[in-house]
Amino acid sequence: MLAQAETRLAGQLRLSTLAAQQHSPWIPAEI
Repeated sequence: MLAQAETRLAGQLRLSTLAAQQHSPWIPAEI
Protein backbone atom coordinates (compact mmCIF):
# COMPACT_ATOMS: atom_id res chain seq x y z
CA MET A 1 0.00 0.00 0.00
CA LEU A 2 2.84 2.36 0.78
CA ALA A 3 4.36 1.87 -2.67
CA GLN A 4 1.01 2.60 -4.32
CA ALA A 5 0.62 5.78 -2.25
CA GLU A 6 4.12 6.93 -3.20
CA THR A 7 3.48 6.21 -6.89
CA ARG A 8 0.20 8.11 -6.79
CA LEU A 9 1.81 11.02 -4.96
CA ALA A 10 4.72 11.12 -7.40
CA GLY A 11 2.28 11.07 -10.31
CA GLN A 12 0.31 14.00 -8.88
CA LEU A 13 3.51 15.94 -8.26
CA ARG A 14 4.68 15.29 -11.82
CA LEU A 15 1.32 16.37 -13.25
CA SER A 16 1.24 19.55 -11.16
CA THR A 17 4.83 20.35 -12.12
CA LEU A 18 4.03 19.75 -15.79
CA ALA A 19 0.96 21.99 -15.59
CA ALA A 20 2.96 24.70 -13.82
CA GLN A 21 5.63 24.58 -16.53
CA GLN A 22 3.02 24.81 -19.29
CA HIS A 23 1.35 27.83 -17.67
CA SER A 24 4.60 29.65 -16.93
CA PRO A 25 5.78 32.07 -19.66
CA TRP A 26 9.33 32.29 -18.32
CA ILE A 27 10.41 28.71 -19.07
CA PRO A 28 13.86 28.36 -20.69
CA ALA A 29 13.83 26.80 -24.15
CA GLU A 30 16.22 24.03 -23.03
CA ILE A 31 13.61 22.33 -20.85
